Amino acid sequence: MQKKYKIYYSDKFNWKANQICNYILYKLQNPIASSSFIIKLQQTISILSYFPQAGPKFLNTEYRYLLLNHWLILYKVQNNIVKVSDIISSKQDLSSIY
Repeated sequence: MQKKYKIYYSDKFNWKANQICNYILYKLQNPIASSSFIIKLQQTISILSYFPQAGPKFLNTEYRYLLLNHWLILYKVQNNIVKVSDIISSKQDLSSIY
């Protein structure tokens, strides 16, 4: 069996993921979609515990990303740790972010 990596979430990621869920839940008034987003987000990120190099490099940075619908989940790998640092919309200008 492959080595299992620990996953850590930044405060920024947690805050933004919470904002997205709250938007879906309260602004769009869709609790099913909000719950579904959380589940898909967790499933997508869980891949990294066994395959931390799964996502391609993000632009010319030290970050990698996973794609969930139109969201980019940014992370970096250090030793046996995957640090999930941000979630951003792929619809925005990505060149000015990192």
